[in-house]
Amino acid sequence: MAHTLLPGFEMNSSITVTHIITETHGGAGVAARRLHEGLLGLGLNSRLVYRRGYCSAAGSRRCEPATRLWWRIREKVERYFLERQIRPGGGLFTDCRMPYPTRPGSICESGSLFHLHWTAWFLDWPTFFSLLPSGSPIHLYLHDTTFISGGCHQLDGCDRFQNGCGYCPKLRKPGQKDLSAKIFKIKKRLFSRHKLFVAANSTYTLELAKKSPLFESAIACEIIHPGVDTGIFKPLEKKWCRNLLHIPENKIIICFGAASTAYQNKGLDFLIERLNQSSSRDSFCCLVFGSGGERLRELKCEWRFVGYNNSEHLMAVVYSAADIFVMPSRMETFGLTALEAMACGVPVIASRVGGLVDIVQDGETGLLVPYGDAQAWTEAIDLLANRKGLRLKYGAYGRRRATEHFDIKKAAEKQRLFYLRSIYHETSAKRVLNEFPST
Repeated sequence: MAHTLLPGFEMNSSITVTHIITETHGGAGVAARRLHEGLLGLGLNSRLVYRRGYCSAAGSRRCEPATRLWWRIREKVERYFLERQIRPGGGLFTDCRMPYPTRPGSICESGSLFHLHWTAWFLDWPTFFSLLPSGSPIHLYLHDTTFISGGCHQLDGCDRFQNGCGYCPKLRKPGQKDLSAKIFKIKKRLFSRHKLFVAANSTYTLELAKKSPLFESAIACEIIHPGVDTGIFKPLEKKWCRNLLHIPENKIIICFGAASTAYQNKGLDFLIERLNQSSSRDSFCCLVFGSGGERLRELKCEWRFVGYNNSEHLMAVVYSAADIFVMPSRMETFGLTALEAMACGVPVIASRVGGLVDIVQDGETGLLVPYGDAQAWTEAIDLLANRKGLRLKYGAYGRRRATEHFDIKKAAEKQRLFYLRSIYHETSAKRVLNEFPST
């Protein structure tokens, strides 16, 4: 059987992979940055292009696509009117069209393999996709459902994406040809011109991808979990960590955190109610990180708020100071903070939803609890709070699971092999495997 390269690539090891992400903070941004650094560690020519944030790794750079004043004004106006079309509490909904063109050549040199992550408010899909050679491979990483649907980033139980969207429950004026249907149609037209290689961050997102008509012609879909540097996120001495953070040593430290704790999906309000109703609350100290800690004043137990920071070394200190990490989210396509806590040897109590099921093994590395079940959550927290031996057992198993299954080196190697499939036909990938750097 003859084996041919996909259009636009040479058979050598100098392929450049360009990751495109809107921002370097938040779960998607952190995952993309870590993957980029992991690929660099394997010797690949990896590039990371982002609009907001900061990354000190080699091959990363900030790119502002709205280079003209008029484009920036139009972007603000269009975002304002888009937000007015969304129902209150409808969650994040974005358009794939921007008021400025996004040309591939303005992002990186020609011949690069593009890997799209979370690109809302960055790429103008119509210009970007239309200027790429027809039939060229494009990698998509599913951090949420924006690549699957007509605009929403969390489905919230909606299955209309399976039929091209329309009648979107997130829009104020849903209809058969509403904005979600229009965006879905645009995405399908653009995707159909290229060879898509789709990586899902969890079993949950993979199953959704298989149901989406947008990926009917995808060449391959598989799970590549986000990774964590287990050399940074590792158990540290609790007494030292607590002294550093001015946290009492004689309390049960329950940790909660997110990029934005005010985001209702994360469940801080629910957690506050559960801690206030716990019979053990006098022994608790709630340790919270992220932005937006105003609601913590409602807690009846002691609490500490450490805010938001980008230092992974400092975050390892925060996790290691905790006895329990809790994640009462309504939905998580993955749950990176739960993984980071596990890597630091901390047992996790999480909602039995989405990608959290891939991370937390119920009864081994922590507890999975039905979302919104007040009694079950209170019982789970009290159980681990009162049984130190069980906490230590779950924590040790969690650390082992993080190092064996979620280390960033393993994630990067799996992604490297997935790139091979997109550059060469699958049957010829084995023949040229040695031309790519290996671990």
